[in-house]
Amino acid sequence: MQLLCILHRQRGFTLPLSYHEIIQQFFYQSLYQTEIASFLRQEGLRDGNRKMKLFAFSRLIGNYTLNYEHRTITFHGDAVLVFASPVDLIIWELARTLLNNSTISLADIDLQVKDVFFEDIHPSKDQMEVQMLSPITVYQTHTSDGRKRTVYFDPFDSNFQQ
Repeated sequence: MQLLCILHRQRGFTLPLSYHEIIQQFFYQSLYQTEIASFLRQEGLRDGNRKMKLFAFSRLIGNYTLNYEHRTITFHGDAVLVFASPVDLIIWELARTLLNNSTISLADIDLQVKDVFFEDIHPSKDQMEVQMLSPITVYQTHTSDGRKRTVYFDPFDSNFQQ
C-alpha cells in the first residue's frame, strides 16, 4: 500500500539538499504505536544478516529551485511525499497522524497537510512495470581469502532480478 501526502506552505519552504533524514525522522515520530516505530528503527525484518525496514519514501515531488552554494532546495507551492510499505498497518498509522494534524513539521518548518491519498499496490500479474521514486541499489557481497568484495548489478543483468 502507498500513501501520497500533499504538503503546502504559502511562501514555499527551504530544506538542506540532503533532507532524507528529516523525512525519515518525521516518519518515525509520526507513528502512533511506538512499538512499530521502535521495531522498524531497531530491528526491522531480518533475512539472515540483512535488515529490511519494510517501508520506503520518495523525495519531495514538486516545483523547486536548487541553491548549490548553500546546498539547499526551495519548494514553491505544493510538494508531494509518497510513503509505501507492504505492511498496511504502517501506512494506516502514518495516515492517522497526517489526518489528525492540519500541519506537520519538517526541520522546524510547519507545512499544511493539504490532502492524503491511498493507493493499493498489490500486483495481480506475474510481471509489472515499476517506476522508481528514488534510486535502488542491488548488490551481492562475496568473501574470498578473508576479503569482502561487493558486486553491484545493472538492472539488465540477470542477477539483478534475483
